[in-house]
Amino acid sequence: MTTTNEFEQHIYQPFQLQFMPMLTLSLTLVLVQKPLSESSAEQTTADDPQLSLIFRGPRQPILLSQQYQLSHSYLGQLQLTLTPYERQESGMLYQAVVSQQHSVATT
Repeated sequence: MTTTNEFEQHIYQPFQLQFMPMLTLSLTLVLVQKPLSESSAEQTTADDPQLSLIFRGPRQPILLSQQYQLSHSYLGQLQLTLTPYERQESGMLYQAVVSQQHSVATT
C-alpha cells in the first residue's frame, strides 16, 4: 500500500509515462494532499483515506483523462488515472486521486 508519507518523500522527483512507443514523458510529482471534504473546508479524516497527487508535465502533448502506467525509480510501476487539472506557463498539471486502502503499485 502506498501512503501519503511514501508519496511525500518523492515530491519533485520524475515519474516516467510511456505515452507512445517512441515517446516517454516525464511528469514531476509537485503536491500530495488529502482532498477537502465536500461538506466542509477541512481536510478529510482517516475514515476517507484518499490522496490527491498533482503532477507537472510538459505543455504538449496534453494527456486525456484516462488510466496511465507511470514508473518511478523507487515506487516502481503505478497505475494511475490522470486528469488534466490546470495549464500553467511551466507546464500542464494533472491530478490523480488514489485510495490508500488499495495498492497503486503494480510491481
